[in-house]
Amino acid sequence: AHHDALTGLPNRLLLAANLDQAMEHAKRHGKKIGMFLLDLDRFKLINDTLGHAAGDLLLQTVAQRLQQCVRAEDTVARLGGDEFAIIVNELEEADSTAPLAGKIIQSIAEPLSLPDKKIVTSTSIGISIYPDHASSAEDLLKAADAAMYQAKARGRNTYHFYTPEMTTEAAAYLALETGMRHALATGEFELYYQPQIALGSGAIVGVEALLRWQHPTRGMIPPEEFIPVAEKSELIEAIGDWVLNTALSQAVSWSSQRLTPLRIAINVSGRQLNHMINAIGAAMQQHQPLANGVTLELEITENMLPSVERSADVFLRLKGSGMTIAIDDFGTGYSSLRRLKHLAVDTLKIDKAFIRGIPSAADNTSITSAIIAMAHSLGLKVIAEGVEYREQLTFLRQHDCDEAQGYVISKAVNAQEMTALLLKRMVDPAISLLH
Repeated sequence: AHHDALTGLPNRLLLAANLDQAMEHAKRHGKKIGMFLLDLDRFKLINDTLGHAAGDLLLQTVAQRLQQCVRAEDTVARLGGDEFAIIVNELEEADSTAPLAGKIIQSIAEPLSLPDKKIVTSTSIGISIYPDHASSAEDLLKAADAAMYQAKARGRNTYHFYTPEMTTEAAAYLALETGMRHALATGEFELYYQPQIALGSGAIVGVEALLRWQHPTRGMIPPEEFIPVAEKSELIEAIGDWVLNTALSQAVSWSSQRLTPLRIAINVSGRQLNHMINAIGAAMQQHQPLANGVTLELEITENMLPSVERSADVFLRLKGSGMTIAIDDFGTGYSSLRRLKHLAVDTLKIDKAFIRGIPSAADNTSITSAIIAMAHSLGLKVIAEGVEYREQLTFLRQHDCDEAQGYVISKAVNAQEMTALLLKRMVDPAISLLH
């Protein structure tokens, strides 16, 4: 009842009892207490990729390392999942917890050797101090939790002390997370679609599905504000499922109106990748037979390629069902030609940072023309994103870029407006969005 079965550490219940005791003792003797909350960075990815047995071994190893870092009078507990807590007793000064935090970070970063591989992870630590930051056990834990999220926001593999400003930040974070759960339940999310045109004809050949959140009081909340919160809270998986099924349902609708052939691209983040690979297979089985003439394209960013490489066999199976793979933000990360071929990529999307400087910036024009030439030599299609000016379109056409999207062509529009654009294309197949 009081200990964690996997690690043998005290559980949340025993931690609460020990914390109450420690605070009472500190109050009587004029001492301070350090409250550490920590979890493992990207533990879910390790668990999903290497399996639960490896994940369990990692948790047991971390438990042993944490116990070796602290004194006998301190308490190390596992709160669940990959989250741990430490009560540091008998502190004279709050600053004395910093060396311990550094020691823990160094210890956790040591590789764990398995028979055929090594696991390397890191930790983010939040620290609160009694009585400086809180006078109750509940508030002390909340303060450490807020500090831990701040450590993650600073790039992970670090520690952070609580400050009163974090309470406001934590409240805003919680409000956003709660709002997203409500948005999923009540239909506040909506997909917008940005046309992708063939530069030879100007005809619509695809659309990129983009998530929008119409909040009842705040109005339209930009994705860059809520997607990072969704990834931290694991809501990204539920949101990803919603995006996938909504896009495929829209594909079925367009197919029934004979507004095909068409390609629908959806974006997948690193956090949701493993989950999405499984979800896509199930969703395509349900929708794809009804969505005749519609191809689903999965967009992953270039900096995800090293982790995606382990899923190459799954990608090949998905491609066998008619799906295509695009590398988004190409040119901003690191990728090898071998990796592109190994993953059977279909499309490269040139990052808008390079398109922005065309045609005046010599570096940008050189890089863009080189990417187009390289992609074509590998048999890949090229899409330029973020195209805003006709001069950019002219340059891209001259250098044989296949497709483009951006404000000069059309902003992202809702499903109804996108349907109207596609209806125009059906009435006149030669219609062009290049005014």
